[in-house]
Amino acid sequence: MAPRIVLAVASLQAVMAQHALDGIAKYTMAVSDPHAALHFASANFPIWSCDENPEGVECNGTLACGPIGRTNLKAVDETHGKVFSSLMFPHMVNATGRPIGATSVEEVEAAFDAKLTFDRYDQFMDYALVVYSKDIDTHLSTWQQNGVPTFGVSWQDSTRTPYWSVFVRIPHTQITVEVVSDRMPTRVAAWHHDELARLPAALFAANQVANATEGIWIPLAISKFASSLAELGSFYTDVLGATAAFNATADKGTTRMSTFAWKGATMQVRVIERAAGNTTAGLSVKQLEAIKFEAHNRTLARTFTDSMLCGVDKWYDNHWGIDFTRTYLEPAYTYDQIFEKLRRRNWPYAQVWSWNAYIVDPSGDAVQFDSGWTHTPAWANLATDDALQNLCAQGNCSASTCGRSTAACSAGLMALCPGMKGGRVDTCQDCVHEHYGALVKQGCLNPDFVQYCS
Repeated sequence: MAPRIVLAVASLQAVMAQHALDGIAKYTMAVSDPHAALHFASANFPIWSCDENPEGVECNGTLACGPIGRTNLKAVDETHGKVFSSLMFPHMVNATGRPIGATSVEEVEAAFDAKLTFDRYDQFMDYALVVYSKDIDTHLSTWQQNGVPTFGVSWQDSTRTPYWSVFVRIPHTQITVEVVSDRMPTRVAAWHHDELARLPAALFAANQVANATEGIWIPLAISKFASSLAELGSFYTDVLGATAAFNATADKGTTRMSTFAWKGATMQVRVIERAAGNTTAGLSVKQLEAIKFEAHNRTLARTFTDSMLCGVDKWYDNHWGIDFTRTYLEPAYTYDQIFEKLRRRNWPYAQVWSWNAYIVDPSGDAVQFDSGWTHTPAWANLATDDALQNLCAQGNCSASTCGRSTAACSAGLMALCPGMKGGRVDTCQDCVHEHYGALVKQGCLNPDFVQYCS
């Protein structure tokens, strides 16, 4: 018998309003200027404009704690004509009221700009959304007219069927798109050949690319780089219930790749580990992972469960999302299973909201994992807020031991950030994290900062 899932009606409505009900449903990124990025994407990608998007201000607006730029890929439905794709992309947020470590989003974006000049293949191109296009030349015509740089890669899948990928990115962001086709584009002057079988043949069949419509992108995979494929793969399979679907190697074994699949999801997650020399000087993959965890460590509370209820930094917005509103009857996908495994691993990097959860993986990015509880624990009943609609929120930071600030902490906050309590959340958060080291010595943790600044 399938386990009984308890999910409030209001929560179900929230899921239905935001997501596609099953499978990988979104690809989100922290972006310093979401409005400019969405403007670029609207001119160059097959996405719904804000005029066409029924979410209105939630497409290209400014919330209480930061600007947003988000919409959906276009899709074609044989019965109803053009409809929204199941994938929310691009989905970009600058959550100004949330903490970050010593390295800003802007500094990381600058590193991506420096690396991804598209004069060579760089490891940072492995960090991408992968889509299929029936005719890439249709898009190349637009990109060349708009002066948008691209990079071409030829490769073969697991059955040695030839494919061609064209890389394009949103400037001054971390967002790259790998557009794949089995039809060789004619508008690419030179091709870089990759001996890596970048995707399995079965993935194309599962997403019915043979029925693709010209000008429409079919999402295939979320692509990630990792300093340790083994560590990230273990997390996906052990904690998040994935299956390792396909493995490949290249470059005399120094490049390793795996794709991961979830029941009910036609898209997969591709993880590639390369030797460190596959990127230009400056920021490495391992260093970027450390930057994200520096920020994550700043959001921890005093206990494991308190950390689940309170604490979100800007790097949580680097995430992909998967929905199990129908398939989460599989025990491997319930929060009961997942959070027990996180506890066993002593992995405090997660956030439970009023109706969903964000779980940080070993790369430092998060997974928005929308599932449910079989038996909701008492602590999870204390979860509040919604990361999608309230960029100021960091969850329930007054529960349990979260809000028990020491006298020394309270005095330190008043001395180092005077007059900010009850004012602008983002300005106050900037102040407390500027003095983070001193305040930690006074016994402060993130819940104290949130309560002081809220």
